[in-house]
Amino acid sequence: MTTDRPRRLAAAALVLAAATGLAGCHTGFDAATGKQYQPGIGAVQREGDVRLYNVLLVENSDGTFSLSAGVVNTTDDEQVLAGATFTPLTVEEGSEGTPTAVETAGDVAVPAGGRLTLGPEGELAGLEIEDTGEGRYVTVTLTFEGSGEVAVQAPVVARIAEYSSIPEESAAAAAERAAEEEAAAEEEAAEEDGEAALVEDTPAE
Repeated sequence: MTTDRPRRLAAAALVLAAATGLAGCHTGFDAATGKQYQPGIGAVQREGDVRLYNVLLVENSDGTFSLSAGVVNTTDDEQVLAGATFTPLTVEEGSEGTPTAVETAGDVAVPAGGRLTLGPEGELAGLEIEDTGEGRYVTVTLTFEGSGEVAVQAPVVARIAEYSSIPEESAAAAAERAAEEEAAAEEEAAEEDGEAALVEDTPAE
């Protein structure tokens, strides 16, 4: 005597698997539209001559932001970064905040057919961007002299240990601060030397 029990069990298993899969898709959709990114996951732009990977902005302790991004050059020519614009997306759908434009010194270049990681050298760090913060999105537009603009909507993430290698200030700002500190130290040393000399020249009573 035959039975349909094995078939019914197999059908039930397929239905359960399908339901589980749909539930997983629903969760992923909610996570994506909730504007919250997991650490280390950034935006991607795979089209055009210059492509961007894992693009995100790290919120610094002083309220500024630092860019972290992987840049891939698919052309046969070096691509020099000429500037960048950061436009925050506001809470209202389809609206944008005040853009922040930054010009570079022309010393950041992606080799022909190569790649470059922006972030560890503080190429675009210490950025003052209004109306944004952790959990929000910013349209990042990078302009290259050879291929024009490439844009992507990148998440803003909190500064955690994973991003400790990304400076909170730009390389230029860090160099300027170091020069000011060195000048102040030299001035202080000179004052101390002058005071010591004055003490030596003062006759004892």
